[in-house]
Amino acid sequence: MERDNGFGFLSAFALGGIAGAALALLYAPRRGDETRQIVRDGIKRGTNLGREKLQQSADMARDRLQQGADIAREKFQQGADIAREKLQQGVEYGRGVAQKVAGRTEELADEAMAFAESQAADVASFGERRRKPRTLAQDFPEPV
Repeated sequence: MERDNGFGFLSAFALGGIAGAALALLYAPRRGDETRQIVRDGIKRGTNLGREKLQQSADMARDRLQQGADIAREKFQQGADIAREKLQQGVEYGRGVAQKVAGRTEELADEAMAFAESQAADVASFGERRRKPRTLAQDFPEPV
C-alpha cells in the first residue's frame, strides 16, 4: 500500500481511536450517568496531573534560569577582576616607562647643555683669536 504522507495515516488512526471510544461507551456495562462521572473524574485527574507537570516544569525552568544567571554573574565578576588586574599592571608598567623616559630625558638635556656650553666656549675663543680692530677702509668714499 502506497502512502502519500503521514497525515492520512495519523488521521485514520485518530478516527479509529474515536470510533473505538464511542463503541466502548455504547457497550459499557455501567449506566450513562456513571460512565459520564467516570469520564469527568478521568478528565479532572488528567487536568490536575497536567497542571502539576506544568508547575514542575516551570519550577525547573526557573531554577535552571537562576543557576544560569548565577554562573553568568560569577563569570562576569571573574572577567571584571581579571580586567582590573591587567589594567593595574598596565598602569604600573606605564609609570615605570615614564620614569625611565623622564630620567633619560634629564640625562639627554644635561648632555645637550654641556655640549652647547662647550660649543659656545669654542665659538667665544675663536672670536677672540680672530678679532681685528675695525677701521674704515680708504677705498670707500666719505659720506656726503
